[in-house]
Amino acid sequence: LVDPKALRKAHVKADRALARAGAPRFQAHVFGRRSLLASGAGYPFESGRADLWNMELGQTVFTESPTHSRVTAVTFSSDGELFATASDDGAVRLWRTEDQVLVREFGARDHMPHAIAFSPDGERIASGGDDSGPGFGAHGGLVRIWDVATGELELTMDLSTMPIRTIDYAPDG
Repeated sequence: LVDPKALRKAHVKADRALARAGAPRFQAHVFGRRSLLASGAGYPFESGRADLWNMELGQTVFTESPTHSRVTAVTFSSDGELFATASDDGAVRLWRTEDQVLVREFGARDHMPHAIAFSPDGERIASGGDDSGPGFGAHGGLVRIWDVATGELELTMDLSTMPIRTIDYAPDG
């Protein structure tokens, strides 16, 4: 379990590091057992980046800059083996945490993901966003469920007239 005081300290340290780097902070997710933090940043319709931070050293160990896209969400799988990034080009990218190798990329051009979450068993990833596609105004809230092993879209749910901004699975899946 992560100590709440240590977690707050890690967030402050990450905020300071991001500010020093001049990156607009957008979202961060901590994986406590490895002292890692993933952060995503960027301005709408401009290049963004995702960083994997070693919290003990206060340094980045990996930076991903998708092609002219803002990174809108980051998350870790429950076992910490993978982390995922989403960007406003509609892509969800899965990375191996250990060596930061891109494992899989998938997505839909008509879906701008604002939030992503791994299922507790790590077999699926949900993306929540809007159905406007990159560069358009928000029209409605879509949740898409993807198979992590294949990148195949399993389910699309139109849940709201507003964009989905956060998403998570229940602990029991």
